[in-house]
Amino acid sequence: MVVITAFLLFMSAMVGGLRAYDQELGASNFAFQANSFLKGLEGYKNLTYLNQQGVFEAAKVTTLTVSNITYDFHPPFNYMVSITDLSNYTEKYNMVLNTSSLPTSSASLTVGMVRESTTVSLWVPEVTFDEYHAALLTVIIWE
Repeated sequence: MVVITAFLLFMSAMVGGLRAYDQELGASNFAFQANSFLKGLEGYKNLTYLNQQGVFEAAKVTTLTVSNITYDFHPPFNYMVSITDLSNYTEKYNMVLNTSSLPTSSASLTVGMVRESTTVSLWVPEVTFDEYHAALLTVIIWE
């Protein structure tokens, strides 16, 4: 009886440990997907100026759509992409695109939510002298 009880406790601990490891692995993979999505957007042809990584053309920023991103990246998760113009210029080139509204509670999420950000430049050629605006590219993914 003692041996059987000890064996059952051991198996229970083993199953619990494997379940925790599996959840950690899934969360790590989801964070990797968010980072890959962010890096892909940094060099995205529908945003960049002459395919320069991290240099976005202002006109492309204002005309980008969720359909463009979804068609080119085929993400298996919901996402929000935002570009926030951080410059001191009066004209701002901000953009927010999302596949659906952000979840208000983590209870409805099956995998989780991950947020990644990086700085980029916005090239504005429409003015007398070319302007380069500092901006923040943020990606939030959830499933």
